[in-house]
Amino acid sequence: MSYEYGARHEMTNREMIMFLCAQNRDFYQIQTILDRCTDVEFAKGAMDEREFFSCIEYIRSLITEP
Repeated sequence: MSYEYGARHEMTNREMIMFLCAQNRDFYQIQTILDRCTDVEFAKGAMDEREFFSCIEYIRSLITEP
């Protein structure tokens, strides 16, 4: 997202939330997803199948919004 719409560099979760807030996005849901992804990546957390597909569905809705 950053390379396409933002500052063209990697962004932390906090930087991404600030960017999305400026775009009038629902930052609470996005922050929840980013936090869960961080948990999975760094703390070896796990999402069940339902949670995973719910996240994917929400992300896709953001990408396809006009």
